[in-house]
Amino acid sequence: MAKSRAPLIWLYALSLLAIGFIWGNSLLSQSASGAFSSRVEAWLLRLLHLEALPFDVRKLAHFCEYAALGALSGATFAFSQNHSPSRLLNHALLGLLAAVIDESIQLFSGRGPLVTDILIDAAGYWIGLALALLLWRLLRLLRPKRA
Repeated sequence: MAKSRAPLIWLYALSLLAIGFIWGNSLLSQSASGAFSSRVEAWLLRLLHLEALPFDVRKLAHFCEYAALGALSGATFAFSQNHSPSRLLNHALLGLLAAVIDESIQLFSGRGPLVTDILIDAAGYWIGLALALLLWRLLRLLRPKRA
């Protein structure tokens, strides 16, 4: 019996929405992006009852956005029929490509692209991908064997 393709369709759609969200934020001007980051930072300071954050909100946001995208990519890999090493490599390289495009988009919004941001984005993506694949493997191990 063939597996339903509905989960894959939903995962691809969510991945496209995530990429649109990430790249859309990169199209914001430097002042608009800074204002948004300042509002998020103020909210986090109130939430955590801190005077200052021990991290850069922008860098953490990029890392988290890409971790979510990587998790979606890992889920897409898990639901696909092809689990070959080359397919997994393609998924890993897609995260790097998305990060490079993301930083390139910033050229058009008056913000400067940084290699360190590409590395942060790629690291977030790869960690999200790895966590999703680890969860998939654990679930496969815990699933009862069919007779």
